[in-house]
Amino acid sequence: MSFPTALFIDTIADAVGSVVEIKSIHSVSGGSINDSFHVVSNKGSFFVKSNQSKKFPEMFVREADGLRQLQKQCPGFTPQVVGLSDDGIQQILILDWIENIIPNEKPWLALGSKLAVTHQLTASQFGLLQNNFMGSVPQINTPTNNFTEFFINCRLQPLVEATINQGLMPSEFSLKFDALFRQFNTLIPEELPSLIHGDLWSGNVIFNKASTPKILDPAIAYSHREADIAMTTLFGGFHESFYEAYNATFPLEPNWKKRTSLFNLYPLLIHLKLFGHSYLGDIRCILEKYT
Repeated sequence: MSFPTALFIDTIADAVGSVVEIKSIHSVSGGSINDSFHVVSNKGSFFVKSNQSKKFPEMFVREADGLRQLQKQCPGFTPQVVGLSDDGIQQILILDWIENIIPNEKPWLALGSKLAVTHQLTASQFGLLQNNFMGSVPQINTPTNNFTEFFINCRLQPLVEATINQGLMPSEFSLKFDALFRQFNTLIPEELPSLIHGDLWSGNVIFNKASTPKILDPAIAYSHREADIAMTTLFGGFHESFYEAYNATFPLEPNWKKRTSLFNLYPLLIHLKLFGHSYLGDIRCILEKYT
C-alpha cells in the first residue's frame, strides 16, 4: 500500500491554488477495493482513495459525479469532492475529512428526512446517462421507461448469468428467477424514477461531530426509491427513527416492508459475485417465497 504523494500534491495544489505541504499520512479503512488514507496538510485534512487506473476505469469519476448529484439535490448530505486525478497508472479521489461519531436517535431522524428529500428528485426514465459501479462490480444504467424492465435487464439478469457462469449459483436458479420476473408487475408498485444512493447500507453512512449525517460511496441511478430503503435493512439495519422520519417526509407505499427482500436480491447477488457462496442461502430463501 503506497500513497500517491506527487499525484495528491498536484491535485490539491490545483484545487486550492497554492503550495501544499503534507504533515501526516495514515492508512484508514475504506472498503475492500481501494487503498484509503487520512492526510493532514497545511491546507486541511482529507480522505484520499487510490486505485489502479486500468483495473477500474473511471471508477472515481463516476463516484465523484454521484456525490455531486446527491449534494446538489440535498446540500451537505455527502462529503465535499475536493479533487480527482488519474495519471494513467493510479487514480485518486480526494474528499474532505469527516470525523465520524456514534450517533444517538436524533441524527437518524435527520438521515431519514434528508434521504426523503433526495428521493424527491425524479426523472423521465429509470437509469442514468452513464454506467457506474456498485463496489467493484460495473453497474448498467441503460435508460428504461419501465422499472420492471430496468430491474430485470440492468440489475438482476446480468448478475444471475454471471454468477451461474462463475459456478457460484446452480443453473436451475435461472428458471426460478424467470418465474419471479413474471410477477414483478404485480408485486412492485409503480413510482416515478427517483435519484437513489444505490448502495445504502450502514457502512456507507457516517455522522460528523455536529451529528450531521453524510452518505458515502454512491452507486447512483434514477430508480425505485424502495431499493435504497430495502438495502438499509441489510447488514445490521438502521435505527427505527430513520424510517419514521423518512415516512413523515415522503411516505412509502403500503406494505413496503414485505417488498424489501425483492429489492435486496440485487445487493445479495453483488455479494455472491464478490464474496462467494455464503450469500446463496439468502437468495434461495427469497426465491422460495415467490416461486
